[in-house]
Parts: sequence; C-alpha cells; structure tokens
Amino acid sequence: MTPELKQKWIEKLESGQYKQCTGVLYNGDGYCCLGVLIEAAGGEFVQTAEADEDYGYQAEYDPKPINGIEVNDGVEVLSNLGLEMFGLTADQQQMLTRLNDGERNRKDSDGNPLPDLKPKTFREIAQVIREEL
Repeated sequence: MTPELKQKWIEKLESGQYKQCTGVLYNGDGYCCLGVLIEAAGGEFVQTAEADEDYGYQAEYDPKPINGIEVNDGVEVLSNLGLEMFGLTADQQQMLTRLNDGERNRKDSDGNPLPDLKPKTFREIAQVIREEL
C-alpha cells in the first residue's frame, strides 16, 4: 500500500463522516473499514440488487472497478486482485474484518467457549492500520 493511500484511508476512518456497518463492504448507509479503503482509493459503490422485504433480502452494493480491476469478491471481501492492488494480504484482510465485525462463538483449542470480541470503532481500526500495516 502506498503511504499516500494509507494516510488517506486513516484520515477517512477518523473523519467521523462514515457510518460503520458489519458483514458487507457497504450497505447503502454504512461501510466496513475495507469499504472505506475502496472509497479512499477513488472507488464508488453502486446498487446491484434490490431489497425484497417479503423474502428478507437487503439491497446489495458493489464497487465499480478501479482502473479496470474488480476489487471485491462478493459483498463482504476484497478480491485477490483488490488485495494486490491495495497491498494487503489475505491475513491482513481477515484481521481487519474481525476488527470491524467482531467475532462471536469463539472457542479455544480444547473447544471451550471464549468471550465474544466486540467490533472496534473506525478510530480504533485506524490506529491498528497506522501501527501494523
């Protein structure tokens, strides 16, 4: 990741201008931290599926390709090409997703329950990005 993109991403996460959501990159109202990265890189989201309340389906949004590259792989994660373009590894994406979404139903190596991890705020995630990426 270029230092310029990293700084822009951090600034956007800390700006207070983005509402946070979980489970998707963008839901029409809020963003995952990776959705904010897409915006920081100049991407924009478009609606690709209508909501259907009768069946419990929410509207879906996907980012337009950036420089001809499809940066997402479904509504929840970045594609391999997106990861490469942004300079992230799959492990880093998984860490960022866990920070953003939290984690439930965790177990230790013996199968014993562990406490749930609560989602981190965008400001907390920005600090991790600053220090670890």
